[in-house]
Amino acid sequence: MARNGVSFITGAQLLSLRRHPNIAVIDV
Repeated sequence: MARNGVSFITGAQLLSLRRHPNIAVIDV
């Protein structure tokens, strides 16, 4: 998911990361 994670990083994703920090760990 790390590879596609970069592409998935969007304005909406950034907002989701703030609400769910755990998602950031998964993307990494």
